[in-house]
Amino acid sequence: MINRKDLVEEQILRENIRKAIRIVQKRHKDEENYVRTIVRYLLKEEAVVKYDYNSLNQLAHLMNQVFGSTDPKKANSKFAFKEAFTDLTSNPEDREKFVEFVLDFSNQDMSDIDAEQELKKLDSKFVEKGFVDDEEEEEFVEEEDDDVIRISVDNIPGGDLEAGARGEEEAEEETFSLGEDADEDVEIEDREIEDEEELDSALKKFTRRAYKSIGPAVRDYYTNFEDSEIRDEIVVNTTENIFLPEKERYEKVFEGGTLTERDLFKIFYKINVESWAGRYNNEYFNDQPITDVEIAPPGGEDMGMEDTLEGGKEGEMGGEEGEEFDIDLGL
Repeated sequence: MINRKDLVEEQILRENIRKAIRIVQKRHKDEENYVRTIVRYLLKEEAVVKYDYNSLNQLAHLMNQVFGSTDPKKANSKFAFKEAFTDLTSNPEDREKFVEFVLDFSNQDMSDIDAEQELKKLDSKFVEKGFVDDEEEEEFVEEEDDDVIRISVDNIPGGDLEAGARGEEEAEEETFSLGEDADEDVEIEDREIEDEEELDSALKKFTRRAYKSIGPAVRDYYTNFEDSEIRDEIVVNTTENIFLPEKERYEKVFEGGTLTERDLFKIFYKINVESWAGRYNNEYFNDQPITDVEIAPPGGEDMGMEDTLEGGKEGEMGGEEGEEFDIDLGL
């Protein structure tokens, strides 16, 4: 039988053990919180990357605003470029042309800024016609001469009105024409050209509508730094065409004094736009699963019929499986 003294001592020991455990747990928790605070700080510092040139810092802000972000928290954000690019699901060539048009519009904006010209408003008129001057739209119309035209017998061959008329009829009869097959070939070729131009026109209009959300940021960040000369040697590593399955990297060296801040912005702007396009193309369109799309009948009635559209891989533009695209602006 345990006496009272031993029971009290055991209770005191148990209580002291509990206190010791609580102290150790609190210390471990404080140390863990301290470590977590340090890790968060380091991650935050790592996320804030500053480059050696003002132009590249501004370019990084531009990319994070309208093209994409490497921050996992912003992975599902709606970026203007991403939303428009991933809408082009029918044809891989459409996505490639879309990127070309975006770069063309951006280059036009930057060229106008370099020339200190007034920038065009990105309104509905831009969506319909693009960067077209009002002067270019006006067609030259030849003014009609109001003077009375007098015709004499001397103006008519042979001096005979009827002979002149007969001569015109004979000339019309002698006019030869291409064969039926040749006419048909020409019509087919013209129709193909018109169809291609119509598709390009629709895609350009789509791109201009998307550029309404991209252009203001491009203009803003392109003018947010001084266009000073870069004295250092710049080495650019990139690929010739980001959309090709087999991409060859190349290196281009610019000697000190040959580039300005704006030149550097333009070079890496193109590289990053193509890189984000390649990344989205690889993520959304490469090795995509077969999808069944149910087409509802008119009026929403169940007619017992089901139409499906099957889509599979698109290998023309997709990158290699598992390939990562470097979005870093670093030199």
